[in-house]
Amino acid sequence: MHRKPDAPLQKPQSQTTANQLQQASSELLSSGIRLHQNGRFVEAEKLYLKILKIDSRNFEALHLLGLIAAQNRNPKAAANLISLALEINPDNADAHCNKGNALLELRQFNEAVTSFDQATKLNKNNAIAYNNKGVALLELNHLEEAAVSLTQAVTIKPDYADAYNNLGNAQKALGRLDAAIASYDRAIEISPENPIAFTNRGNALKELNRLDEAVESHRRAVRLRSDYADAHYNLGNALQELRQFEEAIASYRNAIKINPHNSETHFNLGNCFQELGRSKEALVSDRRNQAISESA
Repeated sequence: MHRKPDAPLQKPQSQTTANQLQQASSELLSSGIRLHQNGRFVEAEKLYLKILKIDSRNFEALHLLGLIAAQNRNPKAAANLISLALEINPDNADAHCNKGNALLELRQFNEAVTSFDQATKLNKNNAIAYNNKGVALLELNHLEEAAVSLTQAVTIKPDYADAYNNLGNAQKALGRLDAAIASYDRAIEISPENPIAFTNRGNALKELNRLDEAVESHRRAVRLRSDYADAHYNLGNALQELRQFEEAIASYRNAIKINPHNSETHFNLGNCFQELGRSKEALVSDRRNQAISESA
């Protein structure tokens, strides 16, 4: 009698199932990332949630759900989700940076600095983390530390326009106006369509009493973005310093059309009217300024 061949070994059911679940998660993750990159956040979110039903400790799904929350302007949910992801994988520099970004939005500046520090500890070439740490330090009025962090950002990434603009803000706050203007100039050279750097440059020029240059810088900002209230307001300030009151009034009125709730704009507008002897219009501006100040 011939011996019956042994049956092939079967994988334990638990191992087979685990492999299948891992494969399913991987496929869902790939599909979710494609949708996410194409801006289809709702569909991507559904796939990430499916992954978490399979594996509640999936780092990528939690991290990416946090990014979607951030992109949907829900920084609190973003910080919470990314914190859960970091409990699983605490050595991911990008996750620490993204958590820092959410904390920055929440104005939790000290906590944001801690996250950015962890990101740069894990990846010393993370220019975004150095830049955003600099922004948080500026908010905390830690000006020298901010300048150091922002200098590191532009050293790593010399074409980083936002970092040069932020570095200019730190230098301006430190009273280093010439250095600030040089940083704003570099930001403009890299990104000539950004009105914020032109406005900041104009403010630094005004502090140096280079008023004609300040006016031109603010005019550039207004031309680039006509709905930028701060640019109109700052243009009005420079024109007022030049005693060009009619033009200053026009700028302040443009600023008020965009943002009618800035009390300083009404105050300065009233001063211009007063300089021109238009006392009734000055009184109206003063009353609006007072009403906004009292309601604040």
